[in-house]
Amino acid sequence: HVTCADEFKAVRALGITSPIGIIPHGINFSDYQNKGRSIDYLSSLNLSSDKKYFLFMSRLHKKKGL
Repeated sequence: HVTCADEFKAVRALGITSPIGIIPHGINFSDYQNKGRSIDYLSSLNLSSDKKYFLFMSRLHKKKGL
């Protein structure tokens, strides 16, 4: 399976002709809207409000620019 049309095209460009399902990452963005103050999130995750955090949800790849 692939997660987007670009990945689908890349797999096809490799000559792979078997069926491919495009299945996006399973997250519903609307579930995370208007959830309250960020300080409440930090305390619920036992994280310090004195630090900055970065969440990267993808694979590490040259294409991603990391």
